[in-house]
Amino acid sequence: MTSINISKKEIYIIIDIVFSILFIIIFLPFFYNNSINHLTNSEVISKVIQVMIFSIIFFTTTYALLEIKFKRKIIKDERDYLISSKTYKLSYLIYNICLFWIIGHYLDGNSFKNNGLEFDDSIIFILLIVITGVSIVKSSYQLYLYRTS
Repeated sequence: MTSINISKKEIYIIIDIVFSILFIIIFLPFFYNNSINHLTNSEVISKVIQVMIFSIIFFTTTYALLEIKFKRKIIKDERDYLISSKTYKLSYLIYNICLFWIIGHYLDGNSFKNNGLEFDDSIIFILLIVITGVSIVKSSYQLYLYRTS
């Protein structure tokens, strides 16, 4: 059996993908519930604090374990800069398309109420889906480019 050699850079990318998936599984249902039930500000602030604490613990633990396992430093070369520019270009494009779609959705005439623009709580949920989706696509494409080039 052959083993797959994974570099430290690729493990960093996999950690980002895992975090995005965990965020979707653990925290996104709360924000979906918020878009339906209109929870209070204290409940939303409490959940945001939980997200921040989870993020700090997750990344501190995983990066510390990664640094213990791989003691050598990452050296960036031209290939790394090329891969970064390609993935950020793709993620920026997807993000902009999604934002224009969201703006178009809210400006289509149905959202104008009482002589003003009234945003409902679903905008937070939609933005979180867009941000995590773009993050997963960017990291997956970056991992693909590292594995194939």
